[in-house]
Amino acid sequence: MQNLEATERPKRKLNKRSTLSHLAAVLFGVLLTVMLLVATGLSKLTPAMVAEKLVDCIGADATTAAEPPGDAPQKVAVKQVLEKLEFPIALLAMPDGSLLIAEKAGTLTLANPTTGARTSVGDLRQAIDASAEGGLLGIALHPRYGVEGERRLFVTFTRAADRALIIASVNYHQGGRVALQSLTALQTIPRESDWHAGGGMLFLPDGRLLVGVGDDSKPNEAQGRSGFLGKILAFNINDPSSGPMIFAEGLRNPFHIAVQPDGRALWIADVGHYCVEEVNRVPIDASATQWNFGWPIFEGNRAWPRYQPLDYSFASKDAEPSPEKDFVVPISTYAHVKKGACAVIGGAFLENWYLFADYCDGILRSLPLDAAAGTKAAQIYDFNRDSKQVGIVAVVSDVFGRVWVLDAWGGNVFQIEAAP
Repeated sequence: MQNLEATERPKRKLNKRSTLSHLAAVLFGVLLTVMLLVATGLSKLTPAMVAEKLVDCIGADATTAAEPPGDAPQKVAVKQVLEKLEFPIALLAMPDGSLLIAEKAGTLTLANPTTGARTSVGDLRQAIDASAEGGLLGIALHPRYGVEGERRLFVTFTRAADRALIIASVNYHQGGRVALQSLTALQTIPRESDWHAGGGMLFLPDGRLLVGVGDDSKPNEAQGRSGFLGKILAFNINDPSSGPMIFAEGLRNPFHIAVQPDGRALWIADVGHYCVEEVNRVPIDASATQWNFGWPIFEGNRAWPRYQPLDYSFASKDAEPSPEKDFVVPISTYAHVKKGACAVIGGAFLENWYLFADYCDGILRSLPLDAAAGTKAAQIYDFNRDSKQVGIVAVVSDVFGRVWVLDAWGGNVFQIEAAP
């Protein structure tokens, strides 16, 4: 495996685009709109939305690599272990191997993956707005849970009163219930829309808490320095008063993030706009400057056609971004296709592979942990084969190395293992 810290990371440059070329692409796309409306399976969208999608996505297919890695694990065993949950959205393993599952509306369920037995251990619904992309979005157990009385469970959710994203802790004694009265906010992030809340969270090996925050459907905010939208934030939970540091920026909706088992790299599945989904990987280094992934200047690895120069709220004129600013190149991208992909869902680790899926097409994909930028993922399992309808909202590794897939539409939890 290549040394991520020592390897020069590919960068992409922001270059000025030709106005005439962009205008020609727009006109060409508009002419195709009526002809392709039915062919692209977009008849449920308004004509304006269809036109925007078709124009924006011209040439998107050409931005992906030609071939996936040849030695990907083409066979996996898939076993359903739980069913009839209410929109399971996040999962973690307790010290005894049981699963703590967050359901979007705000309930917490403790389940035995072997017997299927489960019990409700928490209800945060009175505090949560679960409309659209809001809800109880992420959970993370304190790394020292159970040691010297440590009982904190960290949660992210959108608040009922105003849709703000709340990053908080609650006390949870396994075998009991989450103590709602113990809810303590680390950070409140104001939001205005029902979309792009993010919410994925985890602990790094050094004890920092990372939380992914979406751009709230305000692309400008992902590059702005005056707020936390479109970012991944790092918290020192031992000093809550210090506030969060920005670990990464230039993200649209980092719905799920994952730490490589060896602790050396962070993988980020960032949901695209209409055309391209992306998977990113960066080394974990407490001393590193923050990473910038380019949204909204880039969608995936191509210039976003609707980008406009932004007010980045930099402290001084000299600090404004240069037209030659560097952005991190995605490890992998894939384009939306007819009746196909719409939102990348990450991510778990199986042997030497990163596994992720898509919310709409139900396809489980894989990338080698040492993949170079621009690698095309291998497709290794189709959850929607045999006319099934599975809405994958999480692919999760737990502390025991087990891999789980959460199905929002069917309320199922699947276990994934490498097949012989």
